[in-house]
Formats: sequence, C-alpha cells, structure tokens
Amino acid sequence: MSRNAPDDWDTVMVGDVVDIRRGITYVASELTDDKGDAPLYVNMKSFLKDGGYNVAGEKYYGAEYRPSDLASRNELFIANTDVTPAGDIIGAPALVPEDRWDRGVLCSHHVSRLVIKKKVFRDYLYYLFCSNQVRRFMKQIGRGTTVKMLDGDALRKLNFLLPPHSEQQKIATILSSVDDVIEKTRAQIEKLKDLKTGMTQELLTQGIGHTEFKDSPVGRIPFEWDVYPLRELASFVTSGSRGWAKYYSKSGAPFIRIGNLTRDHINLRFTDTVYVRPPDSAEGRRTRVQAGDILISITADLGVIGVINDSIGEAYVNQHVSLVRLNEPSQARWVGHFLASDNSQKQFIANNDTGAKSGLNLTAIRNMHIAMPEEWERRKIVSLLDSTDSAVAEKEIKLGQALNLKKALMQDLLTGKVRVNVDQKESEVA
Repeated sequence: MSRNAPDDWDTVMVGDVVDIRRGITYVASELTDDKGDAPLYVNMKSFLKDGGYNVAGEKYYGAEYRPSDLASRNELFIANTDVTPAGDIIGAPALVPEDRWDRGVLCSHHVSRLVIKKKVFRDYLYYLFCSNQVRRFMKQIGRGTTVKMLDGDALRKLNFLLPPHSEQQKIATILSSVDDVIEKTRAQIEKLKDLKTGMTQELLTQGIGHTEFKDSPVGRIPFEWDVYPLRELASFVTSGSRGWAKYYSKSGAPFIRIGNLTRDHINLRFTDTVYVRPPDSAEGRRTRVQAGDILISITADLGVIGVINDSIGEAYVNQHVSLVRLNEPSQARWVGHFLASDNSQKQFIANNDTGAKSGLNLTAIRNMHIAMPEEWERRKIVSLLDSTDSAVAEKEIKLGQALNLKKALMQDLLTGKVRVNVDQKESEVA
C-alpha cells in the first residue's frame, strides 16, 4: 500500500484489526434454494468477480449447525478458494445485504469471515478489499494450481492505510452511493433485456396484428409470412481467414472474432479488439466486411449474430466467423434479429456438425430458414427491437461511467490522495 499518506492515517496489518475465521464444511445435500427459516449460506457463488454480493448465488443451509458458526452483521466475507484458472474470485469481498440477516448467516469452508476487532469500519475494509491493489495481492498469495487457496498468514500480514474512523465512514458512504447507482443501472439493464426477450419472441412469431397462423420450418408464424433458405437471400457466404497472426498490429483494421459478437444484441462490441494489416490480396478482399453483412459464429459458441453497421470502415473476419452478404442489404437487421431468435438458435443446434469440436459448415449456414414479412412490418419490428437495444446500450454506457468513477474514487480516497470533509455531501466529492 502507498506510504505517501496523510500524517493522521495509520499503517496497520489486517491481522491487527480482524480475526480471520473459516466457515463450515458442507455436503451438497445440505444446501437448498429455500427451506423455511434455514440460514443463508454464503458460498463461492455468493461472490461477484469484481467484489460484491451475488443474489443469484443464494443457497440456504438445511442441516444442523452450532450457534457459534453464525456470522454477525459486523463481518466481511471474502472468497478463500477459487477453482478458476485465472483465480478471478479468490479474495473477492462481499457484504451480505441487511434484509438477509433475519434468518441468520453461515458461510462455507471456502469462505473466510473477517471478524472486526478494533479500529476499522467494516464497509471501509470492504472497499479496501475491492481495490485493484489488494485484489492483485490476493491473487499473489493464492496457493495451488487447479484449486487456489488464500494463504491466511500472508493475508494477516498485509499492510494497509487506515484513516480516522469518521473519515473511514465518510469514504465508505461516498463509495456506497456510487455502488447504489451501479446496482440500479444493472437492474435497469436486466429489466430491459427481459423486455427485449419477450418482445423478440412475440414479434418474430406473431408479427403485428395477425390473426391467422401456420406451421413452418421455423415454427408457427403469421399466415402471410414467407419462408426462404438463407441461400436464396444471400449473394455470398464465406468464412474468415486462417493464419493471420502474422498480420496482427497495434493499429489498423479490426479483425472480428467470436469475442466481438454477443448474445445481448446484434451489434458488434469492441471491448477486446485485435487489429491487422493484411496484404492487398484476393484473400483479404474475400474476408473484408461491408455494411449490411451478417456475421455468425460457426465454432465454439454457435450461432452468435452480428450485423455490420455503416460506420465500420475497413475490417475483416477470422476463420471462426461466417460472413453472409445479402442480395438486399436493407434486410440485414431483420435477418440478424431473426437468426438470433430462439427458433433460429434451434436450427443452429440441429445443424451442428458434431465431432471432436462443435461447428457449423457453410452449407448449414446457407440452409438456415428465414421467415420474411412484408417490408413495412419488417421495418416496424426491427425499429422496435433496435430501440430496446439502444436503450440497453445507453444504460451500459452509464454503467461503465459509474464503474470508472468508482475506480477513480477508490484510488484517490483509499490512499489519502484526496481527503474528504466528514461534513461534506457525497455529491460534492463524486
């Protein structure tokens, strides 16, 4: 931890301020999704990778336990064990929400309880353990290969900066207010995604205003809709180039891989981008994308869809992605949404070329069936689905901004680089 701290801040060791206690051993049959008044059981699934409590991982303990095994509200939980190769969860901290404590809280032997002894405010310690500096330390003291475990002695000797108690509380309150924004934004994103799922299912199977329906190769659809194999709608179907690692560059044209596709929507994401500078050759021209092209993952996670927009510029696809160029590029977003729908995903599963590795060949892609409404209805449905995707994208930008703000505040406040006035409002600091 930084030593350039204010004079009234102390340097202490973790072992000076908390007792580290392991939880109880369990067997799977003792855990339940809910069982009357059984206590909440904090386990490895209770932790989010970047720190925080995962509601989706909740389990309850349905067997006998000792009252001394119950945790108290003034405790911080950290993941003590991690089976992931990257060790992403090890050392992750979590605070159990206040509304979960009435039934009691236990934790597994894969979790450590940090029982506060003195000096430190629990929520301040939580944010300290969320910081990048401490998380890196946690990974360093993880022992083992297949299963990583925290070295308790090394953890007890970890030094950190401790401001006066009132300042600890103020720092935790400021960071908590940002966490509230993050949590609410994530909830809004999930709500919009659920709305999109329902809209997609309804609009792509029932259309707008139809009363008569028929069975088809893509399931039950409006009577007026036609169904075509993709080969009749496309002028060109190919897959990307192999062996282009020699063309990788720090800048240049994006090299689109499966990681640039997402099941959240049919737009590309470029949070992890590889760039290439390929030669001007027939192979390069074959795999260069154009606006309106549809991209489909054909290995590993099959059937993830992306549609190239007008602003893409020069970009290429790799061998794990199929490129489909339609006769009518204006149909691309309809076809993209339709291929991403549940009924089309069943087609991808059925066409999986089973073997040592899952995969789709180009013949299977050409034989995919697409339902086609009239143009007015197609445009209306695409507009509705795209507007929901845009709303999600806006919320994700807001989420990213809140996460960056929290990261910056943690760096400043937990090191004393920026001091807080204990009488100051959170908004005046953030």
